[in-house]
Amino acid sequence: MSDLRKLILAGWIAVGCVGLVLIIYTRPGRTTQPPLQYNASKDAGSQRPDKSAGNKSAAVTPAQAQATPAKQPTPAVNLKEAVIGKWQIQGHKEIHQWQEDGTLVMTTIQGKTLSCRYVVMGGGRVKVIPEDGNPMTSPIWSVEVYGDTLSVTSASDHGPTTDHFVRVKPNGELGQLTLPQHGKVDESIAGSWASTGSNEPMHLLPDGTFKFGENSGQWQIVNGEIVASDKASNITWKMALSPDGHTLSGHFSTFIHGGGVAGTITLTR
Repeated sequence: MSDLRKLILAGWIAVGCVGLVLIIYTRPGRTTQPPLQYNASKDAGSQRPDKSAGNKSAAVTPAQAQATPAKQPTPAVNLKEAVIGKWQIQGHKEIHQWQEDGTLVMTTIQGKTLSCRYVVMGGGRVKVIPEDGNPMTSPIWSVEVYGDTLSVTSASDHGPTTDHFVRVKPNGELGQLTLPQHGKVDESIAGSWASTGSNEPMHLLPDGTFKFGENSGQWQIVNGEIVASDKASNITWKMALSPDGHTLSGHFSTFIHGGGVAGTITLTR
């Protein structure tokens, strides 16, 4: 269960509406990423993407990117201002309204609302505090805005889970969904990747294991992304390759004292 779902559940428990939450966040067709399927095989080169999981964006090979160069969207620098507004989750009628006073109002397709407080912490991190919630253990989301697209990543039992929203304009029209393109990932991805946020590189070994500072575990390719999991520390990274093949970027998530934390990661070589 992701932090987003846990947050909603905690809020409705406080007002005695648990049943409604279960309807909202377990309904068919919700646009969250499915659980990651970990392959016990040590041979990373022989691992195949899990066909049962949905691929949110088509992969673009470096050759295709060079033939048809396109400018990659970049996230807004001032997240505190960019996130303000009304957003609708991709493919559904749920509305999240981020207000200037630090209030986040989530409206379900049934018209029910739940209000929380949010604090922009920097580095794309946002702490979301439910009513009567403890700020010390409240979840931390990773939030990015690409023009009229809002991407919210929260921690889940299976790693970082991302929902995409589009902006609801004053006239009621929906903005365009705009996300970065990704390159094709294969076994050549193995090697050492420098981290922009750490002095320690991430080593993706050909045998399907990895080492990243004090963390280590298994990695594999799932739906065109690198998924590295340190189960002992309960940390999972999910990263996509840039079209030029030089950058791995994505998210990580972990649970600390029952509170989920999600963040971003960028690796280069």
